Amino acid sequence: MQAAMKNEIFRIITNTKQYKAEQDELIARDFSEAVEKAQKYRFAEGTYLITIPSSIEDLVSEGSSLSHCVGRMGYGKKMAEGKSVILFVREKEHPDTPFVTVELNPLSTSIIQKHGKNNSAPSQEVNIFLDHWIEKIKKGK
Repeated sequence: MQAAMKNEIFRIITNTKQYKAEQDELIARDFSEAVEKAQKYRFAEGTYLITIPSSIEDLVSEGSSLSHCVGRMGYGKKMAEGKSVILFVREKEHPDTPFVTVELNPLSTSIIQKHGKNNSAPSQEVNIFLDHWIEKIKKGK
């Protein structure tokens, strides 16, 4: 009896891990498709640029570097489902260095949230840059 119970628990754990792996694979595929659609949001002007994460791992790295939640709170799944678009604001001189992360609502073309290191608010200069970017996107619709 005890052996049968252990076997059943092992089967459930194995099936759960397999299911999670399959779900992760589907999310990664859908995320890649979302990245392609999000290319239209790339932008550069003045001292800043906006780039698109190429993988969910990029979100994890961004969140870790900036000490905020983008890499661990389901944002990859939200992006994969088309509910939001995660974008990275960078200084042109340091395009690979995390600076500000933006969550965009693709339906309303409005910024849901924007955070720098430790969830800090972006500078006025970055906010002006983002406002100008949003205006350009809305005109392009």
